[in-house]
Amino acid sequence: MRFLLAVLLFGSTVVHATTIEFESGTMSEFNELYQEQGFAFSGSLAMSTGAPSPRTDAIALLWQPGTVLTMERVGGGAFALNSFDYNAQLGPAVETNLLTVTGYLAGGGQIQTVLSGLAGSWLTPTFDSSWSNLLRVEIVDDQNAQPYLTGIEQLQASAVPIPAAVWLFGSALAGLGWMRRKQTV
Repeated sequence: MRFLLAVLLFGSTVVHATTIEFESGTMSEFNELYQEQGFAFSGSLAMSTGAPSPRTDAIALLWQPGTVLTMERVGGGAFALNSFDYNAQLGPAVETNLLTVTGYLAGGGQIQTVLSGLAGSWLTPTFDSSWSNLLRVEIVDDQNAQPYLTGIEQLQASAVPIPAAVWLFGSALAGLGWMRRKQTV
């Protein structure tokens, strides 16, 4: 009985991070949708191996200036954003890049951060626990009027499991229903 209770309390809280490397796609022209490992990315997207990268074999997901990169789970459901690598291929007029990341929470509301980086250098921002229970993430390049592309790779996200308390509550309700039925028979 104690083992069953431990499984109910802690068993469903294990979360595995998914690393999306954007290497299963072969897009070279701009498309509207890309899917990998249960996540969907939409916007005006392309793949590139020519972007400068901390890894020589990396493929980056690029999006055009003036568009929004949107990330959601395929089939819906909440997720946590953990980290990603990003870089902007900047024109000569801009030396810094501002990237606005907005997360839309499952319970309503949103969370937002602005990332700042130097032209041509890869950054790896990490996101704390407040970036969990997200239904959608939108990434906007704030210098989107400049003639360059922004690329991301090595994005890490985690599906948010149903909390253990829900499973425990559900099993308690089922037990009460079973006991009530047994009394009326």
